[in-house]
Amino acid sequence: MLQALDCLRTRSNINQIKKLDGDILAVSTQLHGVRFVNLHDCSTISTITHEYLNSDTKAICFSQNAEFMAFTNKMYIFILHIPSKIVLKTIKTDGETVERLSFDLDSKYIIAATRSGRILQYRYDGSSLLARLYSFERSSIQAMATSFAFHASTMICGSSNGMLLSINLHSRANKITIHNDNARINSICFLNKDTIASADSKGNVYINSLENGILIKKIETAFTHVEEILLLPNPNYMMVNSNEKNIAVYDIENFKLLHNKYVDFQTNVINIILGDTESLLVALQNNSIEKLLLPKADKLKAFIVENALDKAFALVQKDPLLKGTREYKVLEIAYKKIYKAALDALIKQNHEKALELTKVFKYVDLKKDEIQELFKAFENYPRFKILYAEKKYALAYAMATKFPPLSQTFQYQKMEERWEDTFDNAQRQIAHGRVENAIALLNEYATIAHKRPIIKLVLKHNKDFIVFLQAIESDNFKTIDKLAQSNPLFTLIPSYKNVKNSMQQLIQSISKDIQKCNLESAVKKLSSLQNIDSIAETVSLQKNECKAVKKLQDAYKINDFITCFEVIDVNRFLNSTELGILLQSHWTKLISQCEIFALKGNVKEIKEKLGELIGLKTRRDKIGDLFRLAFHTRIKALIHKKTYKSAESIIYSYLDIFGSDREILSIMQTYEAKSKTKLAITQKTRVPRDAWIHADAIMGM
Repeated sequence: MLQALDCLRTRSNINQIKKLDGDILAVSTQLHGVRFVNLHDCSTISTITHEYLNSDTKAICFSQNAEFMAFTNKMYIFILHIPSKIVLKTIKTDGETVERLSFDLDSKYIIAATRSGRILQYRYDGSSLLARLYSFERSSIQAMATSFAFHASTMICGSSNGMLLSINLHSRANKITIHNDNARINSICFLNKDTIASADSKGNVYINSLENGILIKKIETAFTHVEEILLLPNPNYMMVNSNEKNIAVYDIENFKLLHNKYVDFQTNVINIILGDTESLLVALQNNSIEKLLLPKADKLKAFIVENALDKAFALVQKDPLLKGTREYKVLEIAYKKIYKAALDALIKQNHEKALELTKVFKYVDLKKDEIQELFKAFENYPRFKILYAEKKYALAYAMATKFPPLSQTFQYQKMEERWEDTFDNAQRQIAHGRVENAIALLNEYATIAHKRPIIKLVLKHNKDFIVFLQAIESDNFKTIDKLAQSNPLFTLIPSYKNVKNSMQQLIQSISKDIQKCNLESAVKKLSSLQNIDSIAETVSLQKNECKAVKKLQDAYKINDFITCFEVIDVNRFLNSTELGILLQSHWTKLISQCEIFALKGNVKEIKEKLGELIGLKTRRDKIGDLFRLAFHTRIKALIHKKTYKSAESIIYSYLDIFGSDREILSIMQTYEAKSKTKLAITQKTRVPRDAWIHADAIMGM
């Protein structure tokens, strides 16, 4: 349904495409390396080939800033500088088979997923392992990471066993695991900072909250499996790719299929990405890339300006994604003006004018039924006027219910005004204890279907009704909610909707106060929402959030940063508060500096830089990895310098502090091979990952 343009054809199968900063498209092929293409005119900017960039390449990724790319074969991960085409780092994988690579959004970290189920973290400027982020438990069928998604410093990883893992790359904290099903997760995307969508090999899309992992919605697509999901520029819509010849679009706001064949191709789709707000890039199985032009609102605007509303609606019918644009709202306003003019003409019995006004919509699928309903309704208008003149309001209301356009006539408006006056008068009668008078006033409306429930409420529950009205006047949310819960008929009173809106606006206002750490205002507003059953869970959550913010503020005031970060790590929402953002920014800079020290083997500098934060329990995994990396780097440097005695001494120290792990075993093999000396180690020592906190060699420096 979208306009497609030929962009590129390659000489071998396309493995991956990715849009980089500077409007650059990176295209990885199976046999002919990588090509970088200008997104605007699809011209080739440069190409990169390498002896290990071939059909044996297991995985490849590109940094968002277009500076680096990483790729792997069976033995090494290569980090290449794109502008100079020079390999900066070669990382030995120590027997691990890397199946998937990805840069984080800051183009600093490389995440590697291995066949053995490990998720490893490297830096673009280092050849040593920075951290082992996660290891899947070994079973008869080894689980491994299959997909990645990033938002700020948060990484989401999907796996072959259906598990989703969320982790902060800088702190290793705020870890959440989600398990919706056991099927392989093929694709993940962030809908916002707190919500993700994931797609699996059974054809399902899951939407989960990252606050608590709760499943918000499961969407069963029409595909046997989903290979890829893509959030479109209008965030209400998501594209779904199953490696077939067509792509579907889902409305994720209403959780429904918008179009099952929104785009059709001659061959199967491999990969689809967002080029910009106006285009998509699609890699196809026939080794070609097509550029799809998303529906342009300016074309819709042009039709509106030309008053070609039929063409405008036809464009929306063809490209339903336009319904989310501002221009579509303008189009609807223009249509409603014409509809109202036609209705006024029919009221004046000017049938010809009404036909002339609406003829443009005769073949418009989106509006023709509504126009037909308008004319059919006004075939009954003479009878409706007679009923109104004879004050047979019950019959007139029944006719308006059957033919809705009649409710837009002045006769209907007059009936409604009369009803409102009668209802107000009945309320006053009840307030003064004259129930009989109220019954007499409302009796003529008792047979009108949509008035009957509220009349029943007034007459049968008049005491509660009076209390309800008084509660509304005084904004007594607790009483209003209690009565509405006990009798749903109260929710039919128009003023109740205003109360509900006020409550929701107050809740939103409290959330903003919490985000800004403005506790005084938040607590004051919360006091008016106490003991209201319908929002009790939300209010309880906000009260707990206020307590967490208070604890964070108190710790910050006395420079107790250990408590600050521990509170943040227990309460994920604090990451988006103003104080939380400030503290996390400080931590990120601190860790980046410590990583550089670790890559230089400088344990002392790490210790001095961290200061008291070395004892931070909730981030112990990250801190421990820094010290492990520093030891690895020092040992490797000493081996390289052939200072074997010193290297041997540090190896023994490492084993005492950290125990045995895959990385040190690899280094020990290198030491023995180069020094031709057998280390005096009889068995592999396993110790808890955080045992280093008891080591004087680190904590006592």
